[in-house]
Amino acid sequence: METRHFFRSFQSSVIIVIALLTVISCKRFPEPDFSYTPTDNLEAGDAIQFTNGSADANTYEWEFGDGGTSSQENPMYTYAEAGIYDVKLTAFNEAGGQAKTKSLIINEPTVLGFFVSDSTGKIALSDAEVWVYDNESDWENLNEPQITGITDSEGIVVFTNVEPIVFYIWAVKQETGGTWISGGYTPALEQNEINMFNVPCTWVENQKKATFSIKRHPLELTGAGH
Repeated sequence: METRHFFRSFQSSVIIVIALLTVISCKRFPEPDFSYTPTDNLEAGDAIQFTNGSADANTYEWEFGDGGTSSQENPMYTYAEAGIYDVKLTAFNEAGGQAKTKSLIINEPTVLGFFVSDSTGKIALSDAEVWVYDNESDWENLNEPQITGITDSEGIVVFTNVEPIVFYIWAVKQETGGTWISGGYTPALEQNEINMFNVPCTWVENQKKATFSIKRHPLELTGAGH
């Protein structure tokens, strides 16, 4: 009787194991895939949106190639430095995990910077407001600028991850008795380069503001010292 009972228990266990193996074998392995935006000229400092396109998966592990990781389905990630990074997505389900890797080229950021000074170009103007526009119409009408910044103690303000286009600017610093002011435009920026420009300002006394006007002028690149 005991022997018969043992074989019946053993037979039941074998049936259960076979059933489990059958269920697992019928479950398809995940098919990992992903895309990202922007797709062109990725720069250090850009916020890159990764979009998960995996099939038959329920959990995910991302490795971004610089030590960063994420378990989100659609993470956003920013690289601090330029380089080539292998992004690995591993997708999991009950059957196991599968991985897919894509290489991303991260370029140096496109930088737009200004050295704001007095009319001689030698005395830096700190705490000057710089208003940046991406089109001439908004610049001429003093509409809301696309970017704003304040110069540091050396008269410099820098904007990163900008488009390689022509920009129009106003630089303004109010002081007792009047205002330092300048308006100008850049050439089309060099992509993935540091584009620095001199912005010499004109002094306008308070009583002259009503009749004073500035015509736009091309801005010159700074020297090696800036």
